[in-house]
Amino acid sequence: MTQYRRIILIPLLVLATMLGGALLAAPAQADTYYRYWTYWSGSSSTWTFAATSPDTYVPADGAVDGWRFDVAPESGNARAPRIGPDFTTICGSTAAVAGSKRVAVVIDDGAAEDAPEGSTPSAPTVACAVVPTSANSLQTLAAVATERLDKTLLCAIDGYPATGCGDQISLTSPPPTAEATFPVPVPSSLAAVAPASTQTASSTPWGTIIGGLAIIVLIVIAVVLSRRRRA
Repeated sequence: MTQYRRIILIPLLVLATMLGGALLAAPAQADTYYRYWTYWSGSSSTWTFAATSPDTYVPADGAVDGWRFDVAPESGNARAPRIGPDFTTICGSTAAVAGSKRVAVVIDDGAAEDAPEGSTPSAPTVACAVVPTSANSLQTLAAVATERLDKTLLCAIDGYPATGCGDQISLTSPPPTAEATFPVPVPSSLAAVAPASTQTASSTPWGTIIGGLAIIVLIVIAVVLSRRRRA
């Protein structure tokens, strides 16, 4: 019996060794991720991943909208903007306008390792948008930056990235969650924009021009009449 046991056990051990080696040598399974602009809502010093679409959500006066280009799974677990949602620093020097609201906007192009091939992210920026009270978050963003949209899906902000929109990629390990943060910069490159309903139109003062022409015509007529009388 011992001999027969050896005959059975030896092949089994060899097979187990081969299977174990194959499992160790097999490449790690890749998970599906997406490159896209994630949308956030800021409160105090905390970012919350927005559960509402930016084309339907209407931020209130004093709100902070955050945008971060990230590589994340479809189920979430995205990384927040690396600038804190500080409304006072971003919008504190912007005067309120009647019939409008002020919304602080944070734009973070994300980490260099997450950039599409051939693209280089810029440093995070901020802006104070002054928009109509009915403006949603996409309209608020459009007041301080250029957008590239696929219907209501935000593909690019200020030309970043240059191509693609929510592209699917495969990663064998998740992106790192520990990141360096940035101080809140003073808004400069992205100036506050007043809503169309409150902007002062730079139209030509036609009333003043017509009035001036009428005075000139009257003066010419008076001079002509005066010369005729003398003649």
